Amino acid sequence: GGKKNKNRDRKRGADAAKDREREKKEAEEIEKLENVEKPLDEVQKPLELLQVHAMDMIQTHFLACEVYLRKEKPLLALRSVHRLRRIAPTSPITHLCTVKAVHQVTQSRATDGYAAETTKSVVDTLVQQILNGKSLADFNADFLKSNSNSLPHIIAGVECMLLVAPKDKSKALDLIMSTLSKDMFTNCNERRYLQDGHRVLAESFKDASAADKWKSKCLATFPLDPAWQPQTASA
Repeated sequence: GGKKNKNRDRKRGADAAKDREREKKEAEEIEKLENVEKPLDEVQKPLELLQVHAMDMIQTHFLACEVYLRKEKPLLALRSVHRLRRIAPTSPITHLCTVKAVHQVTQSRATDGYAAETTKSVVDTLVQQILNGKSLADFNADFLKSNSNSLPHIIAGVECMLLVAPKDKSKALDLIMSTLSKDMFTNCNERRYLQDGHRVLAESFKDASAADKWKSKCLATFPLDPAWQPQTASA
């Protein structure tokens, strides 16, 4: 009996040592991830893999555009926009990405953010191909007009309004809130877009009252959806 107990204790001790070692390694990995000096460089490799193996997915090019805008690589960002417009020309994600990219590259262009003349020239050409002679505000207004019966498109267009026409903030708020009285929520099958609407109201407009009204409408329309259930305190 004593021998068995000793073996059992030895095994427990070895298991505990392994657990401690594993926890230490996990802690080191987490610390490494939290202290990445250049996170945009770290995301480059998986992004390149996505661009090779998931070329037909909207999220691949949306992610690429976001990364290249943050890295201030205008031509690569506009290339991502071009790919998005080719594979999903009518998607609200494509429109949002297009407006964000064109807005940022034209702002940098105006402040002489791109030193090389060739880069400026190519940026100008690509932007004109997208806008077709329109201003960015008119480009967005046309998008909203063409998609006035689609909730996901209205949410994307309103988010773009805040970016390209901030003086029209109250008009943008009226537009997104007007969808509450229309039969748009029941036709919106993708929950993500409803969550986008709530995020835009809470974070972009910073309007807690409007965000609460939106949440109440979502809860009334989709009473079983856990995303809109009141948060209960955990025991």
